[in-house]
Amino acid sequence: MRCNLEEAHEKFCLESEVSVGFISFTKLRPPQVRKVGETDRKTCLCQMCCNVKLKSEALQKYAKSHNCNIAIEVSNTKLARLTFCAYETWPGSQCVARNCASCGLNIYLHNIKSQVNERGAIEFFKWGRKKIQKGDKSKMVTTCEKYDMAIDQFMEDYASDLNELGPHLFRADWQHKQQQALLANLPDKEVVLCMDFANSYQCIYAAETQNAFFDQVPVTIHPMMLYYKINHGEASTLVKHTIIGITNQEKDAYSVKIVEGRALARAREGLKLLPTDTMRVH
Repeated sequence: MRCNLEEAHEKFCLESEVSVGFISFTKLRPPQVRKVGETDRKTCLCQMCCNVKLKSEALQKYAKSHNCNIAIEVSNTKLARLTFCAYETWPGSQCVARNCASCGLNIYLHNIKSQVNERGAIEFFKWGRKKIQKGDKSKMVTTCEKYDMAIDQFMEDYASDLNELGPHLFRADWQHKQQQALLANLPDKEVVLCMDFANSYQCIYAAETQNAFFDQVPVTIHPMMLYYKINHGEASTLVKHTIIGITNQEKDAYSVKIVEGRALARAREGLKLLPTDTMRVH
């Protein structure tokens, strides 16, 4: 799953005509649909979404401990909708571009600020880059650290995060919808190759010499999803395959092109997955 159960239930209720409660919804979850665990959230969700979620939860806890008469929304999906004018399918272009004077972000934050301003400090967690020192060497790592900040400064940072969250989630949903539309209407002799990359993985041997520990070669992993259609008379089936490319070079345009070419050649000639007269790769 790309979201928690509460967000999945909310999305189901918005998109389906079937009425089902949250408890029944969780009981009907198919066994192959796995929940997002704590480890998955720390490695798979983007830093912006995680930080907004952490700040919302900290603000909710702060409001309760200070007896503030306000409701703090902690769902990123609902928060994003609060920053746009009301809409059914997609927000307006002016709202996404933050050129709309009628969006509800200022109203929502004004109600919160009127209750929490000048009430001390707030503690929260935040993901970010941090320099660590090992001997005479230093390196940057991504870590989740605890912060203590004055509430007025926190609210300014929180407002900036919410201002970016709406367009950020809109772009992700829009790109996903466009990809789904492309796959649903994929013409014959055309394929879709969706690629990503992860830099600086270290290779560790089961048994290595002492010198090998100080001379490790980092590799870049290129996970790819290959989509194409197989026709069965008038019907067709969308087929997808996972391909993993590994190089000992940093990611750049040249290495990505090489990996893409070898993946397609492997799928076409080695695995015999694609027809030799494939016309276009998206």
